Amino acid sequence: MTITLNAEHDVADHLEKLCQITNLGVSDLVNVLLDWPLTQIVDHHDSGLLQPVLQSFEYDTKEEALAAIAGYERFVSESDDCCYDHNAKPARTRDGRWRILFKSTDPDDEGAIYK
Repeated sequence: MTITLNAEHDVADHLEKLCQITNLGVSDLVNVLLDWPLTQIVDHHDSGLLQPVLQSFEYDTKEEALAAIAGYERFVSESDDCCYDHNAKPARTRDGRWRILFKSTDPDDEGAIYK
């Protein structure tokens, strides 16, 4: 499979610097960097690692954010091993876009919903 990556400016700069440090080509470096987190999320059902991915992205509409939440809820429901509740909600940003916010159910986490 071939995937085209349109890296944001800061990401492209960091990739270029890391390529210089490691002497790896961009394709090799991206594969190395993505292998572990993708394996953790997809094969090991790591919902805790997936949450920051979803929280980092902004959606144009509330419906898009709700669709992402529905996908996350399906993902969590597929495994009994997920360590986080799927307590997610859409939140409007100051510029009118939408983000996904999560509340942890772990009583040791700061801001947990259950203490």
